[in-house]
Amino acid sequence: MGLEETILNRMTACIKDSYTLGIQYRMNEKILSFPNKKFYGGKLLSHISNSTHLIQERDEPLIWIDTSGCGFEEQTSTEHRSKWNEGEYFILREHFIQQIEKYEGFSIGIIAPYAQQVRYIKSQVSEDESIRVHDVTINSIDGFQGQEKDVIYISLVRSNESGELGFLKDLRRLNVAITRAKKKLIIIGDVATLSSDQTFLELLEHVEKHGLYQSAWEYMAI
Repeated sequence: MGLEETILNRMTACIKDSYTLGIQYRMNEKILSFPNKKFYGGKLLSHISNSTHLIQERDEPLIWIDTSGCGFEEQTSTEHRSKWNEGEYFILREHFIQQIEKYEGFSIGIIAPYAQQVRYIKSQVSEDESIRVHDVTINSIDGFQGQEKDVIYISLVRSNESGELGFLKDLRRLNVAITRAKKKLIIIGDVATLSSDQTFLELLEHVEKHGLYQSAWEYMAI
């Protein structure tokens, strides 16, 4: 954990340094607004060149797909002592396929906080021609240090009856993950589990007010 903490500290410092002028040139304003309020005291402004950037006119830049009640509980790898969630990738893929024509020519990132979820998604994508042909980077939060993508998917993995979140409670991780997205951010996670934490509850409320909240059931009926 010592090395991991050092990496996260450096990542956080880099993010702060890049925004010291108070103007950010990366994100659509809807994506910026939550981390700006929660982590930067509302001091950041979006430059006009990127504040309304979308991958397509009238596209929604901020989405949360809620997997509550779908039976997509987290699993734990005894070999790697890491967690993964197959159901979340199923929903991610269904959403991706629906958007595939919009994504042409845009860079795409898939972020997961757990190494086992990263491994699982990479293995699935490697065998899926419809996704593999696109410019898709799959990595952990740490692995996305210094990167940005037009479209970012975040698979939060945790889904359990006890509301246990583990290191998802580390706000620096959440900040880094969200702020990788330039034009579109799609969060996939179990609201029933994640809302046990005040910050995730606030993020959900923010998405409901300023973005688009969807149930994963909308993608399971396809």
